[in-house]
Amino acid sequence: MKRKISLFIYILLAGLTVLFYACDKEKVIQVGGIDEKNDYETFSTSAYNDVCDNYVFAEYPVTGDKPYLDSVKSWINAVLSVNPFSEYMQIEKINAKDKDIPALLEHYTNAKLVEIKDSVIADRIKTTKNKYYCKDSINITYKGDNIVSFVCKRKYFTGNIHGLNSQYSAVFDKKTGKRYGWEIIEKKDVLRDMIIESLLQYFKIEDKDALTKVLFVNNLSELPLPEQPPYFLENGMTLQYSQHEIAPYSAGTPYVTIAWNKLKDILTSEATDVLSSDISRYTNE
Repeated sequence: MKRKISLFIYILLAGLTVLFYACDKEKVIQVGGIDEKNDYETFSTSAYNDVCDNYVFAEYPVTGDKPYLDSVKSWINAVLSVNPFSEYMQIEKINAKDKDIPALLEHYTNAKLVEIKDSVIADRIKTTKNKYYCKDSINITYKGDNIVSFVCKRKYFTGNIHGLNSQYSAVFDKKTGKRYGWEIIEKKDVLRDMIIESLLQYFKIEDKDALTKVLFVNNLSELPLPEQPPYFLENGMTLQYSQHEIAPYSAGTPYVTIAWNKLKDILTSEATDVLSSDISRYTNE
């Protein structure tokens, strides 16, 4: 019995020694994996050093027309190359045509490892144990007859009082790979009114004058549309504001969803045609 326990302890210590040596020597650990799910796959990877933790997860299509697959890959490449740590480093953007999507994810996860040369900042991180981090999650939010909708949600910390959240959205035509943005909205004033009504519910406010006190606008007619374009969920078209875009940090990331049966009132004729089967399906339920 004592011999078995001694052998177990020896193996455990040996494993911890190897792990410690690997972490100390490489300062980078990656864990990647692919799971196949119907017409798309998922991949995750991570990397870290003494001052920074990075993680990326992505759902991405593996079947479909080549223009669509190439367009999605190009967008993922563009999104991941956005640098949350620009004060300390530059990220090398690579050619998406030469890489598959897992290779893109691994490249940018490692590329975002911060090398902090400022001793004051480095000492503060060691003292507070608040490491920098960037966590990207790319998800398919909706698959329609003609379009597929994606969102990349990013959580990151760059040494300020609190972490931050940002988001990138995109909608692609499944045949041509065309990326749809704000051009699908014909009546932006009508959409703005819909957003205002939804924000009243989001903030649980009944009076529009009170809403202006919550937002960074004095006149609701001047309320900007979100920086990121619309994306889709099963319950309709969603628009989401980033932190600090229209309200203080405490307000989070306000979002609204416009039901399918209201989209014909604001979309262009082209967008209505592209989404006609989706609008009919959810309007008639």
